[in-house]
Amino acid sequence: SYNFVKGTIPSTLQQCSRLEVVDVSSNKMQGTIPDIFAKTPFLKEFSVNDNSLTGTLPASLWGSQSLEIVDVARNKLEGTVTTYEWALPSLLIWDISENSFSGNLSVGVPRSPNLKKLAVSGNLFKGKFPKLELMHLTALHMRDNEFTGDLDITGLPLLESVDFRHNAISSVTGIASAANLIAFDGSFNALGLSSYRWEELFASSKLTVLMVSGNNITGTIPQTIANMTDLHTVVASFNSFAGYVPSLPANIRE
Repeated sequence: SYNFVKGTIPSTLQQCSRLEVVDVSSNKMQGTIPDIFAKTPFLKEFSVNDNSLTGTLPASLWGSQSLEIVDVARNKLEGTVTTYEWALPSLLIWDISENSFSGNLSVGVPRSPNLKKLAVSGNLFKGKFPKLELMHLTALHMRDNEFTGDLDITGLPLLESVDFRHNAISSVTGIASAANLIAFDGSFNALGLSSYRWEELFASSKLTVLMVSGNNITGTIPQTIANMTDLHTVVASFNSFAGYVPSLPANIRE
């Protein structure tokens, strides 16, 4: 990692049957991702982020029983992402951000029971983001796509950070059940164009960052914001609030 290595990822890696880690991140690798996963049954980490890789995700990737980390972020990958309920059972981190993946993601999210981080930001995904039942997920990053409709986080009880800015999400369901939510960024969506009750955000006593700019939210800022003693950053510009700004916690910066 973090060198100036050029060239392609060799397909001969599949001959390393005991291989556990492939990490060539932050280099200058080009070409496609070789289809090595069927013959590397002990592979736990595949990190090739921050290169110039092209093409699609190999089909054999979904059959891996051992992979815990898949990070292909910030490349030039493309195509649709289709997975299965049983795929990648050991997965902890799935990061495909900042590529050119497209289509509907309803069948493209690993449902691995221990998944902790799901990052699909900066792609060309459209449609409704699928409802997930991931009991251990703590980070959901899906900004800069074209997701629409309702975002349902009811099945994510340990969620700490959600970032869906720059989409067209019209409502969020399940905020009240996200008792561990620390950071919420829903900037520049369509939250003000529905019956979305943004007051639910203020029931999260652990919230430290709240960003809801550019949603045409109307009404007044709830008085309960004064009770959120952990809150230190609020960005709510480009909305249509009315009335007075209520008393804010002492540690608010914005």
